[in-house]
Amino acid sequence: MGIYIRVDNGVPSDRTHDFPDDDPPILASVKKMVWFKYIKEPAPNYDVRTHKLAPAQKVISGDTVTESRAVEALTQQEIDDRDNGEIDHFMRLMKPVVLALNDGTFVPGSNYTNTQMRAIIKAHR
Repeated sequence: MGIYIRVDNGVPSDRTHDFPDDDPPILASVKKMVWFKYIKEPAPNYDVRTHKLAPAQKVISGDTVTESRAVEALTQQEIDDRDNGEIDHFMRLMKPVVLALNDGTFVPGSNYTNTQMRAIIKAHR
């Protein structure tokens, strides 16, 4: 049993197939398509708060294609965008509660603007 990947004109495709008898078919040589043994390395461990997986790299070596992924550091902009997205999502989910608590009657003087609420939420993450 083996996993194979189709290689078209020397370029690994995204098409893989499990051939139970470990004997992939011979494809039309006119199109220069062949099946190579496929090895997908496990993704490395990383801290999702500060890093991300880079796009997969496929390397041909003999009759084998190995796919691996590296870890890249997130830019400060990507971290900020993710954090702001999480705050926006939280504010959408909690809108009824925030409105009820923020009308100035439950907690006197608590009539905060959206910007002030975002700042408070971000400070307490």
